[in-house]
Amino acid sequence: MPIEKRWVVKPQGDPATVEALASALRIPPVLANLLVQRGIDTEEKAHSFFNPQLSDLHDPFLMKDMDRAVERVEAAVRNQEKIMVYGDYDVDGTTAVALVYKFLRHIGHRNLLFYIPDRYTEGYGISVKGIDYAARKGVTLIIALDCGIKATEKVAYAKTQGVDFIICDHHLPAEEIPRAVAVLDPKRTDCTYPFDELSGCGVGFKLVQAYAMKNGMPFSSIAPLLDPGAVLVSVSKGIEKDTSLTLTAAIAEEVGEGHPIVALSGPSHAEEVGKGLPTVIVAGAKHKETAEYIQNIFMNEVFRVYASPDVLGIEIGAALKNVVALAAGIADGLGYGDNTKAALITRGITEIARLGIKMGGHFETFCGLSGIGDLIVTCASMHSRNRRAGILIGKGYTMEEAMDEVKMVVEGVYSAKAAMTLAEKYEVQLPIIEQVNEVLFHGKAAAQAVNDLMLRDKKIEISGDTMWS
Repeated sequence: MPIEKRWVVKPQGDPATVEALASALRIPPVLANLLVQRGIDTEEKAHSFFNPQLSDLHDPFLMKDMDRAVERVEAAVRNQEKIMVYGDYDVDGTTAVALVYKFLRHIGHRNLLFYIPDRYTEGYGISVKGIDYAARKGVTLIIALDCGIKATEKVAYAKTQGVDFIICDHHLPAEEIPRAVAVLDPKRTDCTYPFDELSGCGVGFKLVQAYAMKNGMPFSSIAPLLDPGAVLVSVSKGIEKDTSLTLTAAIAEEVGEGHPIVALSGPSHAEEVGKGLPTVIVAGAKHKETAEYIQNIFMNEVFRVYASPDVLGIEIGAALKNVVALAAGIADGLGYGDNTKAALITRGITEIARLGIKMGGHFETFCGLSGIGDLIVTCASMHSRNRRAGILIGKGYTMEEAMDEVKMVVEGVYSAKAAMTLAEKYEVQLPIIEQVNEVLFHGKAAAQAVNDLMLRDKKIEISGDTMWS
């Protein structure tokens, strides 16, 4: 079945404007046209685009409910109320918690605590357990970061416990917005903030920026929270949905080239790392000294880190192994055995390497920790949310039902579509990943998908006619 696509083609830029911009910037007209299509139609706008400044940040009060959020924080600080900074357990959520907690301490508020929900016992987002804990501790205001936009019932419950909420989220809202004191989310349909692709931490920063502005704090007092010289470490595994960018590339687009960026990846279930069980991963960076810097920070007697220059290969392996893990779980759910799983792992890494090498990755990477290493652990372990979701799908659950049951983000579902977009772009065949897409998004029976894989045209495993006798 062909991949469904929707192309949105922007009209060409005004020829005179394109020609003038190309001449002013001394760039080819095709690049000038791309800039004009993005609304960058003057030399001044182009300069701002390629040389962004902190002064270019949008006014935080353009965000819906920001005034109400700042007023509630001011009241809590003034009255020395106990504030809980509550964040999701992923990198965005924990970073947001660190930023807002650090700012509140910076302005002298000490009556506060933070809370990260347990991913297994509480799941994603606001939990009743977290609200009850806050109430027992005397908290009267929770600032929720990277979660809460759909927590209508939880916010209402918190109100009965005497706890107010400020929600700072970036996910798509449901039809009903929680009745919190303030709901900051640039994706709200009634929010006119000019940029709706902020992260959860980004929304938290806008709250901090707004508080500082209203209280006469110079921007220099909060700029250190951005730490422009920091090394940024990506520990997420996936491909950005709309752009098909790897995550370090997406990060670089957001923060600019000033920050060194590292991809930290490999077979590393958090449950085992937390127990101090021996774990080995790889740090990928453009510059050797950056990778070695992270290597030196994280290495100890139970956590070994290798360095690599192949950031792209590391990230492709990390993202696509989740799709193959879904396939392995589906096979388990169908009742297949070790032979099937071995076939999926070996042919799966072949597909991952085929695409990764075509994109510019190195073969050795896919034979290493972030390639076959991460694929094995993800396909074999019940710690793997992708494998667990696959098992449910193999047993007859729909993709949506499986994700609801797992109660965590199943990265392979999102990476599956992105992988097919990349496969088409680079003209690479990914039969396993293609069949996973058919099952996830087109209602194909899992057993039929396996049958179609088994009955594909005959192939030769190792290419090269000179090897035959």
